[in-house]
Amino acid sequence: MANVRYRFSADGHVLTIFNSYLVSKKDFKRELDSIRIHNGNQPIFNRSDASLSREWCTHNFLFMLGLFRSRTIDTDFDYPLPLYMKVIYSVCGVLFWPFIK
Repeated sequence: MANVRYRFSADGHVLTIFNSYLVSKKDFKRELDSIRIHNGNQPIFNRSDASLSREWCTHNFLFMLGLFRSRTIDTDFDYPLPLYMKVIYSVCGVLFWPFIK
């Protein structure tokens, strides 16, 4: 990915992608794969790429709308994810996917 400035922190059960709104949805999988290469033994990667992508999508969509910007500028992936959050990200991620870049 050219000229995108983001960074990440993988710490066991949490993966944080700072400035995650800078990454377009077409690059989610590539970036997750890149992070996984060096941090694949982290429990966070027990979550599927689809699950992580839907959460990332939800953060990017809310950021794009200007909602909760201090919380949606970055994406914090947690493992395990509480059931209510799985439901929220599953529904919102699918609904919002067509609207993000």
